[in-house]
Amino acid sequence: MRIAITNYHTAYIYMLAKTGHDIFVFNPAGRGAWDARQRPLPPNVTLMDNVNTTVNLLTVPPDFFDVVILQDTVVKGADGTPDILDRQIWERINAKKILLFHNSFYINFRGVPIEQEATIKGQLIKRLEGIDKVFISEFKKKSWGMDGRVILPGVDIEEFGGWRGIEKSALCCLNNANFRDFMNGTSKMKLACIDYGLYMLGEENGQGRLANGFEHLKQHYRDFLAYMCLNDERFEDGYNLSGLEAMATGMPMITLDHKTSPIVNGVNGFRSNDLQEINKFLHGLTQEQAYKLGRQARETVIKQFPVFDFIQNWNEALGMK
Repeated sequence: MRIAITNYHTAYIYMLAKTGHDIFVFNPAGRGAWDARQRPLPPNVTLMDNVNTTVNLLTVPPDFFDVVILQDTVVKGADGTPDILDRQIWERINAKKILLFHNSFYINFRGVPIEQEATIKGQLIKRLEGIDKVFISEFKKKSWGMDGRVILPGVDIEEFGGWRGIEKSALCCLNNANFRDFMNGTSKMKLACIDYGLYMLGEENGQGRLANGFEHLKQHYRDFLAYMCLNDERFEDGYNLSGLEAMATGMPMITLDHKTSPIVNGVNGFRSNDLQEINKFLHGLTQEQAYKLGRQARETVIKQFPVFDFIQNWNEALGMK
């Protein structure tokens, strides 16, 4: 099966490539090329364009693809009403269309008065009628108020492991951490680690620090003592993909007392809304304790986020029997 997809969320496309289908990545205006620092390019993924998507699209027959997937394409327009990005890809490709939602409604339409939410959601339901929708979590689906399929991330456990915990610091992987403070709790993480090490991996406005590649990222997962993910449940799930990968490596995760956090306190990590409690937990966390918690964290990922289920669910969404 040939799948066309927009070049957002490099790590997700890498994960989607595990379905084994041929994936063709288009770069909408304003997006950079594939970022090999995040993930290597899988052999079944083809980069269609690095400069001008429209020109390359016109060179491909409209019926060449079987499915086209647009990611996080529903946004708030300049006038506050819904806008659909990357429409030229939809209009050009004659294939099954899927909208993939990574963000919640409350992120993409942040600042919209609550009394306007129902109107906007009603407009979207009508505008997107007949188009398949996939959400990365149940929370994301409920936030949009639309029908669709929920496909949780699938972590390939064979790619991760070998935790050592030699750095007595907490790790967080987050791009645009200051801009995303409202949803990812950046300031809370800094307060919780005010007298404890917090290593933030990510970029903001082209500045910051990123891993040199996927293997370097996995080295960070192996070396740090705990992973920090203080997502706000009004906007985000109680975990992120990097956190799941850290858990798969054997690292315990720390979250807020979030309804969708995969953490069971004292079993596979620590969860609390009290930043002082988090700070106390970190200071008391030994390498031996982290190892025990991390073993259970790895089991949590195996049970709750298996790559086999991810592949099977996506094949169903793509129309495979």
